[in-house]
Amino acid sequence: MKFATKLTLVVLLLLNFCVGLVSTILLQRNFDSMLTDSCGQYARMQISLCRSIRDSVQALPQPQDAAARVSGIRRAAESAGAYLGVQYARVYIREKDGTAVYKNLPEGFSEVDAVRALEGDPRRHLIYPVGDTHYAGFCMQMEAAGVHYQVFSVYDVSNVFVQRDIQRRSVLVMMLILLPVSAAAVWGVCTLLTRNIRRLESAAAAIAGGAYEQRSGIAGGDEIASLSRSFDDMAGTVEETIRTLQQNLHQREEFVAAFTHEIKTPMTTMIGYSDLLRSQSCDAETVHLAAGYIHAETSRLASLSHNLLMLLGLSREKAELQIMPFSLLLQRLQDSLGELPGGVRLAVEAGGECTVAVQPDLVLVLLRNLVQNAARAKPRDGRVVLCCEKRQRSSDAECAAPVLAVTVSDTGCGIPEKDLPHVTQPFYMVDKSRARSGGGSGIGLALCERIAALHGSRLSIESTVGVGTAVTVELPLTE
Repeated sequence: MKFATKLTLVVLLLLNFCVGLVSTILLQRNFDSMLTDSCGQYARMQISLCRSIRDSVQALPQPQDAAARVSGIRRAAESAGAYLGVQYARVYIREKDGTAVYKNLPEGFSEVDAVRALEGDPRRHLIYPVGDTHYAGFCMQMEAAGVHYQVFSVYDVSNVFVQRDIQRRSVLVMMLILLPVSAAAVWGVCTLLTRNIRRLESAAAAIAGGAYEQRSGIAGGDEIASLSRSFDDMAGTVEETIRTLQQNLHQREEFVAAFTHEIKTPMTTMIGYSDLLRSQSCDAETVHLAAGYIHAETSRLASLSHNLLMLLGLSREKAELQIMPFSLLLQRLQDSLGELPGGVRLAVEAGGECTVAVQPDLVLVLLRNLVQNAARAKPRDGRVVLCCEKRQRSSDAECAAPVLAVTVSDTGCGIPEKDLPHVTQPFYMVDKSRARSGGGSGIGLALCERIAALHGSRLSIESTVGVGTAVTVELPLTE
């Protein structure tokens, strides 16, 4: 059963209960008021009746005998009934000792009922249902000609009960008419109130089906709107997490495919040359050439394995920085570079002595890779420029930490704009043939990016095709 249906049934149940309870209370109060008014009127008639009987008895000639008194009381009761608007006064009169004087009760009343009423509280009136008729009974004491009498009279109050029954039927008919109308109105209101819940359910079903970009988009200030905002925030987090997982999976697949491709060529070369040496008798020159190819490819695989291990290790490594002069790092860099390809030379433009907090071996790998990549770009002026500049960290405006910006630039072929976002991905090569011929494997810039991240920085690459490339990394300065 849907929530709107449940809500409608509950509201209708409560509504009918409240309406029924209020109607019952109002009808009972109205009935009590009508009955009280009628009984008050009949109580006054009872007083008038007793006075009329008393006056009639006292007007009889004295002395009176019992038969005369009874006859006088009967005539007074009959005449009083005509005076009060009824054919006969419905009364039961007896003397105080219990001797019945006059009895004119309705059919269905017994003398026992009258005696029981007279022996009760004379200040209260009682209701007597007789068949379909209801009577109100009243008791009163009176004294006439020195004799004490007890008078019990009854009056028809059936009209009050008839009016009550008519009102009850009217309320019942009204409720039966209003029930379908109120049910339709309550159903419409409940459907409108639960509309946002259905939207939230639809969004949840869509996300469960794979539409992670789906949102409920419910506005407002109630609890459902607050739940919707929390749900949308959760959906956004789930979408971002899944996107990251998919991206990581895609990068892993690309990494495996690129790694497989990278080792396929040297493995094929080594298998071919080794098979040549194994299956044929070759002269010394051929053997030397084959051994040279095998050695070169083996060295490239060893370098690739070393770089891969370093790349994977950097993702788990914690930076342990050492304080040292940057000039010492430059000296170690120049000593380790040796001769650059194509006769390219390194030009260092240092602004002055400074001290940095770095991991020396890793920063040396970073700078060496940047310089070697710049040299492979075949700069037109035949040189690679390494420039140093003190400044504030560009990515931390609030905490203006001093850094040393190291820029390696060249005037080579440049990198196309579409390739710039991908050059730090493992095995990504803009020109694969040029990279392999120069001994590259596509891991250098990825390794540099990881080393820069360990020092709280990142590679900033600016390049224009045919103009050149400039790569900048920021290293933390210290006193």
